[in-house]
Amino acid sequence: RDEAKAAQVCFNRDESDHLAAVDAYQKWMHVKRTEGNGGAKRFCDRHFLAERALVGMGEAADQFWGNLADLGLLPELRRLGEADKQAARRSANRHADSPLLLKAVLAAGLFPNVLLVSPGRARPSLSQQKQSVSIHPSSFNHMASSFTTSYLVFHEKVKTSKIVVHDVTAVTALDLLLLGGEIKVLHAQHRVVIDNWID
Repeated sequence: RDEAKAAQVCFNRDESDHLAAVDAYQKWMHVKRTEGNGGAKRFCDRHFLAERALVGMGEAADQFWGNLADLGLLPELRRLGEADKQAARRSANRHADSPLLLKAVLAAGLFPNVLLVSPGRARPSLSQQKQSVSIHPSSFNHMASSFTTSYLVFHEKVKTSKIVVHDVTAVTALDLLLLGGEIKVLHAQHRVVIDNWID
């Protein structure tokens, strides 16, 4: 596991396991386009990545594009030539490299899976509605000594000998305020509470 983690650290960015997965996918796609299927397989072997999972990510993205095209929000790619397809993808994804935008989308999509980050002795203390939570060792954020924000969103919470979360991304208070749950403004206390517990 340590060897795999060391090989994958090049994907770690912006305190986000989700953005690390996106980075791995994009780099794999680049290698596939420039070096072919053999190069893509070697890339996966070198970085301990499951190529089938990366293929699945691409298929899910294509399906999502198709759903949005059916709603008239994106152009229908099947009717376009290859050059026009690439131009349409570039236009639709022109903000895809913005970590702030991607994190805001993650905050909206993963809400209410939010953790509060508090200072701890060696590492930050994490909680959800007063329940203590740890980050799974497979996360790039597992050994983080601090975070740049007081909030994390996560994909899954599992109870083993302790409660752990998988796939964690740091998000801002503004992300949660604009895209999270119900907001209560407590004027007398100069506080804003989201979903009756996020302060």
